[in-house]
Amino acid sequence: MPVVILQVPEIESELTSRPVHCPNCGSQVLQSWGQSAKQVLDIQQKSTVIHRYRCTDCGKTFRHYPQWIDRSIQSLRLRKMAALAWVLGLSSRDVVETFSELGIDFSRMTVWREGRELAKQLEETQNQGIIKKYVLDRLYLPGISSRFGVVLVIDAGCGKRVVLGTVDEFNPRTVKSWLEQLVKDTGFQVRVAGTDFLTPPAFTTSEVVGILP
Repeated sequence: MPVVILQVPEIESELTSRPVHCPNCGSQVLQSWGQSAKQVLDIQQKSTVIHRYRCTDCGKTFRHYPQWIDRSIQSLRLRKMAALAWVLGLSSRDVVETFSELGIDFSRMTVWREGRELAKQLEETQNQGIIKKYVLDRLYLPGISSRFGVVLVIDAGCGKRVVLGTVDEFNPRTVKSWLEQLVKDTGFQVRVAGTDFLTPPAFTTSEVVGILP
């Protein structure tokens, strides 16, 4: 059975570059203005360093965050991951239940809000038709679900993977191209794997989500 994997990007623990300009006035003359530690809820709890800068022209100070981190306690990549599941057709409740299997707590309101934002971004890039091309079916039964088509998996790193379901298409390359347009500018990587990806030791029973009780 073909498998298409959405690989979640790594999160930076600390910035490796300075901001290019002031977000308020655009000046490029910036002073370092201290730093602070921030706990971020990701696949694993992570501590990162947030740098603060002061613009010498307008006098404003601002925080400069590592990639995939912002003001929220949850990492941006984590929220994008939940939003993508919602955009692919899972209900807010389904997304909450799915990610709880990874030890990640989301509220349904957060999933809905992030999903709507991602859907809006895709609409602005004229991808609305792509969103509705396939139907995602949460049903996945090992050894039985091949009739549903391609299995869609999120690989969150740290050995944590979750089966979102199957899509009604039997060409994994077609699904890969479709997903690459959906996740453009989100940092996700899309790759194709074979049937053995869904068999131990790649997965344990507790790690496979989307199986009917």
